Amino acid sequence: MSKITQIWFFALFLSNINLASAQTIKGTIQQANLEEVNILIDDILTDIDTILVLDKNKNFKATLSLKDSRSGIIIAEGEEIELFIEPQDDIFFAFDTKKGAVFSGKNSSNNNFLQSFRRQFDKADIEIGISSKIKKKTPQIALSKYLDSLQTAQFNYIERKKALYQLSDDFLVYLKTDIIYQLAKYRTEAPDGIFADGRMLVSSAYRAYLEGYLKTDKPQNGESIYVLEYENAKKNLKGKAKFYRMMQVVQQAIDNDTDENVQNLFYDFRRNNSSYSDLTIFLQNKYKGRESLFAGTDAPNFILSDSLGKKVSLRDFKGKIVYLDFWATNCTPCLKNFQHSNNLREQFKNDDLVFLYISLDESQENARKMLEKLKVSGGVQLFDTKGFDSDVAMAYNVKSLPNYVVIDRNGKIFNAQNISPWETKILGVLKNALEK
Repeated sequence: MSKITQIWFFALFLSNINLASAQTIKGTIQQANLEEVNILIDDILTDIDTILVLDKNKNFKATLSLKDSRSGIIIAEGEEIELFIEPQDDIFFAFDTKKGAVFSGKNSSNNNFLQSFRRQFDKADIEIGISSKIKKKTPQIALSKYLDSLQTAQFNYIERKKALYQLSDDFLVYLKTDIIYQLAKYRTEAPDGIFADGRMLVSSAYRAYLEGYLKTDKPQNGESIYVLEYENAKKNLKGKAKFYRMMQVVQQAIDNDTDENVQNLFYDFRRNNSSYSDLTIFLQNKYKGRESLFAGTDAPNFILSDSLGKKVSLRDFKGKIVYLDFWATNCTPCLKNFQHSNNLREQFKNDDLVFLYISLDESQENARKMLEKLKVSGGVQLFDTKGFDSDVAMAYNVKSLPNYVVIDRNGKIFNAQNISPWETKILGVLKNALEK
C-alpha cells in the first residue's frame, strides 16, 4: 500500500431505506488536501465505481442501491482501504498514517477486524509466497500442505477474534470464502462445500474460481464453446452459483456467439431460473442490446466527422459491405489488430467492401497521432469523442473494445458477433456478405 503524507478523515453513513434499499454515503474531510474520494463496490453483476468530489466545505455525498452485503474499497490519494458493507450498516471511517483505518458506528466491527486481519495476512504477500514455491517446483503434495497451513493460520486467527469483534454471519461467510478460493486456484481438487451458500458470491476470488471450474477445452466440429460451458454449468453446479455461472456464460455469448445460440441460451436461462430474478433482469437488459443487432435488422445510422472534419454517414455506403471497427488508443488489442485489418483490406481491395473505423477516444488529436504512428492510411477514419456514452456506441451496444460489426449492402446487420480481423472465420463472413 502507498502511504499518505497527511492525515485525513471522513465519515460513511450507510442506511437502508425501504424497498429500494438505497444507501446514502456522506462524508466530511477534516484535515486533508484532497479533491475527491473514490468508493468502488464489488458487485456480482455490475461494479459500482463512485467518484465523490468534495465541495468547498470538504463534504461529499453519494447514493447507492445495495440489497445485499458487498465488499469494496475506499481509494484516496492512492491508498486503498478494504471495506465490507451490509444493508443496515451505519459506519464512520477515519484514517491517518500512524493509526491506519479506524471504523466506528453500527456494525463497524467487521471492518475494524478486516483491517487487523489484512495486516496479519496480506493478500499480496500470500501470493508472493505461493509463487515462490511454484517457481522452486515444489511437489504438489508439499504445496498442498503449505496451502493448508496458510488456510489454517487464517481460520485460527478468525476463531480467536470473532467473539471479541462480534463478527456478523455474512462477513464470516465472505472472509472465509475469500481465504479458501484465493488458495483453491493452486489446488488440484475443488474445496468441499463449493456450492454451499449463495452469499459466497460476494467474494471475487470465489467468482473467479467458478469461471475456471468448468472451463471447456477448445470445442470440436464447429460447436459453440458458450453452449458447451452453459450445459456444463447447468449440469454440474448447484444453487445460486449454478445460475450465476450460467448467466455469465450467456453474457459472454451475447457478445460473441451466433444470433440463434444467443436466443436459445437466453430463453433457456429465463425459463429455468425461477429463484434469482436479479440475474434474469440483468441478463435481459444485455440481451435486448444484442437482439437489436440480430442479422436482418436495420443497422443504426450515424453521422460522424472524418479526419478532415467532413461529415460522413453510414448511409453514404449503401450498396457496399461495411466492416465496422470500434477502437481507442488505450485498447492494446485494437492497436494490434490494425495490422491484421490492413492485411484483410488488401485481400478485399477489389471488392465493394468498406473498412470503417470509429475512434471512441476523448481526444481526436490523440487518435490521429496513433493512426500516424501505426501508419494506418486505408479505410475511412471517423471520430466520436464521447466514448461509450456516444450515440453510436450505445446504438451498436459497444461495451468493450475492440468491437466489430458487418453490415450488408442494404444497410442491415449481417453479423454482430464481434469477429476480429485476425480470426479465420471473418474471411467467410465477408465473402458471404459480398455474394448476397
